[in-house]
Amino acid sequence: MYGDKISVIIPIYNMQEYLDKCISSVMRQTYDNLEIILVDDGSCDQSLAICRKYQKSDKRIQVIHKENGGLVSARKEGIERATGEYVTFVDADDWIDENTYEKILDGTEEADVIAYGLIEEYGHKQISRRNDFLEGRYEERRLREEVIPKMLYRGNFFEFGMLPNLVCKLIKRSLLLSCYRKINNRVTMGEDADFTYHVMFEAKSLYMKDICPYHYIQRTASMVRNEVVADSLKSLFEDLNTADKTVENLQWQRQVHIYMKFLFLLKRTDECVKNDSFFQQFADKKVIVYGAGNYGQAVSNALERELHTKIIGIADQDWEQLQEGDNCVIAPKDILKKEFDYVYVGILNEDVCKMVKEQLVHEGIKEESILYYDGSRVRLTDIRLI
Repeated sequence: MYGDKISVIIPIYNMQEYLDKCISSVMRQTYDNLEIILVDDGSCDQSLAICRKYQKSDKRIQVIHKENGGLVSARKEGIERATGEYVTFVDADDWIDENTYEKILDGTEEADVIAYGLIEEYGHKQISRRNDFLEGRYEERRLREEVIPKMLYRGNFFEFGMLPNLVCKLIKRSLLLSCYRKINNRVTMGEDADFTYHVMFEAKSLYMKDICPYHYIQRTASMVRNEVVADSLKSLFEDLNTADKTVENLQWQRQVHIYMKFLFLLKRTDECVKNDSFFQQFADKKVIVYGAGNYGQAVSNALERELHTKIIGIADQDWEQLQEGDNCVIAPKDILKKEFDYVYVGILNEDVCKMVKEQLVHEGIKEESILYYDGSRVRLTDIRLI
């Protein structure tokens, strides 16, 4: 399969600040049998002009300009224009190592889907994310028995067996064409999971690659804290529930429900805090939230608004790097200097929550006062909100 043409689709909407680094990183690939499709989704800034500039300098680049319709519709437009044996995606504010596609294809056996890892870039730190499967080829039987049962939830809230990110997959174009129309254009949160898991239920083979050549930039502007409209989440829920054609696949339904609960906690935090019995124990209490990320801040605000919780402080292991503007993040060792009823670990990753709890207990905090949200708390009735 080394030598196959790869179609790289880059959906773009008002990304003029980041486009040069993104497009250049794809153009400079050591593997050059590429088709680079820039899909401008009705940008209002200079994104289209930048795309045209690069199109003039590289015959592999084609530019599509369309009326704004959202990320899903932009991806679909790119898929319809693609001619490569494989299709992959790069987000317009990210970038890739210059030998990305060479490394992916080197020594890799032919497969419907090639999956690999990525690096989350937070400015002050990097986190490598990998699939929770051994490197190698998975035929259809192993796909059904080993991968699919834990690809969306591997037993800890919230950890994937297979990363949902579409940007760390090479997918046969024929496979994408067979299922891309099933993705609802109204989905504006969880689009990657929607595409990825529909593809996986159609795939006959998979090759796992244990590399992380993709740089997934985490920006305050891109990690939006605003609520996602319920209609988008409802569309995603319906899409994922129908990804598996097997009737009454309760295992998949539970995976979907846990994933949706994660999205609700992150993007409709107020509703979850108000309606989930777990959070009621914080009503009118003094609470320190551990975790200064988007979710930690969102749940702090929601607890104050919905349950009149007194947030005594926000703690984080990276407290020194997070002291910006009016932010006042405290060190974990300083929690005991505060008067509180509970410490809520505001991190949506159960393994990390367990480690944090162990560290806090080591600092002298009572174990029973440290709480976090885990997968065992999710019920199939929880998604009644949509």
